[in-house]
Amino acid sequence: MGILNQFTKIKWVFISLLLIISACSKDDEEETTINIPQTYTDIIQLSSGDWQADGNRIYSVKSISNITAEIANYGSVNVYFKSAISNEWQPLPYVFPNDNIIETYWYQAGSIEIERIASDSLVPATPTETLTYKVVSSESNNY
Repeated sequence: MGILNQFTKIKWVFISLLLIISACSKDDEEETTINIPQTYTDIIQLSSGDWQADGNRIYSVKSISNITAEIANYGSVNVYFKSAISNEWQPLPYVFPNDNIIETYWYQAGSIEIERIASDSLVPATPTETLTYKVVSSESNNY
C-alpha cells in the first residue's frame, strides 16, 4: 500500500506540473524590442576653392543630409580625414604640429563645417590638394 501511495503522489505532482506548464502560453510573454541605432557614412572632398578665410581660420561648409535634427540633438557625429602621408583615416580634431594648425569641425542638422585654425594667430594656408573626409553620423537609441 505504501508503494501505491507514493505512485499516486508522483502521478499528482506530474499532472500538476503538466497543468502549470500548459497554462503558460507564448502570448503571456513580454516582447522585447531592441532598438539598434542607424549609422551613416558620407565621404566629402574639399578642394582649394571650397575654403573661405575668416580671421585666423579657414573653413568649408558642406551639406550632409544624413545629419538629421535628431542626430544633431541626440546622436553623434565624428569626422575623419584621410592622411596624405599614411593614407589612413585620422580622427578630428587633429593637430598638425609642424604647421601650428588645429583642424576641427562643427555640425548642425543638414551640414558640417570643417575648419583649420592657426595657433599662432596667422591665417592658415589654403590646402592646394583635394582633401578627403569621412563623416560618420549615428542615431541615438535614447530618443
